[in-house]
Amino acid sequence: AAKCGDDKVFSGIDAHFLYTSMGFPVDLSELMAEELGLALDRDAFDTKMKEEQELSAAAHQAKMMGGSGKDMRLVAEQTACLVGKDVAATDDSAKYLWNQELGGCTAKGLFIGRNETEDGIGFVESITAENGSVGVILDKSSFYAEAGG
Repeated sequence: AAKCGDDKVFSGIDAHFLYTSMGFPVDLSELMAEELGLALDRDAFDTKMKEEQELSAAAHQAKMMGGSGKDMRLVAEQTACLVGKDVAATDDSAKYLWNQELGGCTAKGLFIGRNETEDGIGFVESITAENGSVGVILDKSSFYAEAGG
């Protein structure tokens, strides 16, 4: 309380630190501050949270672009396009097999990035070096699919 000075405001930045680094809920910070006669600067907390969310979203977007500057995410439109072309889901059962070579994989789709084609979907029939980074849809894979969480 002494650190807060005469304005009797608990810093939203400090509350943000407690929440993001220590897992301490902001509502408990606010309650404890009130018990000491302080008010939590909720606006500063919310502003800092928004900044962190934007930073996280930007980092996620950069990860999905793979450093290529292109949006390489396969979302609903791309999945629907593959289903419409009767491309079956990738068989990933080989991910459970160790020390075995997975042979005979077939490319079922070539992806150059969302909004990189006239239709905006991103699938093409062939690729060239000018396409830069590309995604390849395989009929089978030994890799685990990446998902959130």
